[in-house]
Amino acid sequence: MLKDAGLSFKKIISDIDEFKIKKNLKKESFPIIALKIAEEKAKIVSSKFPKSFVIGADQVCVFNRKIVNKPGDISKAIQQLKKMQGKEHCQISAFCLYHNNSLVAKAYDKTFLTMRKLSTDRIKKYVETDNPIASCGSYKYEENGYLLFSKVKGSVDTIKGLPLLPLLNILFKEKVISYD
Repeated sequence: MLKDAGLSFKKIISDIDEFKIKKNLKKESFPIIALKIAEEKAKIVSSKFPKSFVIGADQVCVFNRKIVNKPGDISKAIQQLKKMQGKEHCQISAFCLYHNNSLVAKAYDKTFLTMRKLSTDRIKKYVETDNPIASCGSYKYEENGYLLFSKVKGSVDTIKGLPLLPLLNILFKEKVISYD
């Protein structure tokens, strides 16, 4: 997404324990959880590269007031999609921007998706096609996952994992990027 927006950047993995953070924050709201994970990612990388602007991002999928974690395997992906088919769920994406080991800005966005009613065979074929085992919600919207949905309320960028326009607005404001 950042590349498509014309930004040059370096991707650095933070290696935080997202499950531990989620467990410690289980009484917090879902946006707070997404923001905290994004902040921890940015904070760790910023400590290694303090002069750089560091973006930490995270996404939380919420269905029936519970977080839907990355499935990790094909059978769990199929199970998750079978539960969500025909119903609405929410994707919450967040980012935190760090510079000089300090938080510059943070934001989150929510998008609501209604999944089509799908047969088990259709779900299995989808999972075989996109292999969404490491994807929040068990689908890759940016590939063939968009075909699973009948209705979307919100930003496609949020579904893809980053509230891009709010991030770009902050990067312009901080003069990290410009039109010139």
